[in-house]
Amino acid sequence: MKAPKLAALPPAEPWMRFQPSPELSEAMEQLFEEQRRGADPKIVEQIKHRVAALNAVEIASHEDRYPSKAPGPNCRHARLVGLLVDNAPGWLPEGACVELMTIGPETLCAWRPPTEGSKEPTRSRHGWLMSAFASNADGTTGWRPALSLLHHALRFSALYEDSFLDWRELDYAWIYSFDPSISAEEQAVSEPYASDHARTALEGGSVIWPWRIAWLTPAIRLLETDERFYTACQYLHASVDTYYTCLTCVLSPRKKHSHEEPSWVRLSLEIPAIEAAIVQATKAVEALVGQPSKNVARTQERWNSAFASDWTVDFGPAGRSFRDVYTDFIYAKRDEAAHSRHGQLDFTQTRRDCAVIQAFAYHLLFQYAEQRLEPHARALQELNFNPTLEQHYRHEWPGK
Repeated sequence: MKAPKLAALPPAEPWMRFQPSPELSEAMEQLFEEQRRGADPKIVEQIKHRVAALNAVEIASHEDRYPSKAPGPNCRHARLVGLLVDNAPGWLPEGACVELMTIGPETLCAWRPPTEGSKEPTRSRHGWLMSAFASNADGTTGWRPALSLLHHALRFSALYEDSFLDWRELDYAWIYSFDPSISAEEQAVSEPYASDHARTALEGGSVIWPWRIAWLTPAIRLLETDERFYTACQYLHASVDTYYTCLTCVLSPRKKHSHEEPSWVRLSLEIPAIEAAIVQATKAVEALVGQPSKNVARTQERWNSAFASDWTVDFGPAGRSFRDVYTDFIYAKRDEAAHSRHGQLDFTQTRRDCAVIQAFAYHLLFQYAEQRLEPHARALQELNFNPTLEQHYRHEWPGK
């Protein structure tokens, strides 16, 4: 008699690291053995019910300890993967977890993992950038996490030149029942960072100085409160990340990069990236001021409400007025970039056009922000920035 197929148990999420208890393992082995021997179906059914009951209890218990939805009970802390906090003066001792600032439901902290209890002492003397979530916080689609706000503030302030900061490496590594007094290896970390190999990613990252975080608080506040600014930063970041342009050189009379056109060898490789970058940069402009309409007066009214500049003035890199660039040039180029020529590449697209449109988007983004940024003192207060660190690093602020 052929043994019936072993009943499949409800699968656990891959990152839950679910391990059955000895009691459940024994019941499963008994079920397998009875099925193999061709035992009485009633006995097999009883064992199946026992296995299912034990499995349900253990999954519920495991969910309480390691919730699959984060943030949640027993999961209020996360490591901001890819970022470290500078500890050059030694203000952050081992085992200390110091609050930096509050962004929405998150409190950013700097934690220095203790080396005691660790198989390998940490390779970095800097602190891990951590986030502690409020008890009523839950992840939602429209939520702008602190990691995203900090990333865009850093990129915007550096004219998107921070090549060391790769958004692909940024993530939240959730830590269950976080205890700052134990080593990093002893923390229960969510997948994909639970394995020994992946845990190395937790120790590395780009080092950020606390004074720079403090200096960026007005931009962080604007990103947190202004949907247009945040969306425009997203699209311009995507544009420059798709096809890099040195915005400093485009917007400055002193140029280190000439932005020469691609050689004929690389032209066909770069055209799709140029087209995608033009589309994203145009969407950044639209996020701030919308699309121009046929009603010129209404279009100008929207422009004046968004920016302080006169749109009849020339935008230097384009050699034409802001009005002409906005109402004509970028949309002509966007339309060419966004639509296929029946399967043929558009060899009229140029690197220079892409650079001009990206620079135009950044110039408007900067103007928009300049009118709306809060004073530093107010932004520091609104974000509850740690006053001890503020005073400790104030002498290192730009312009001081």
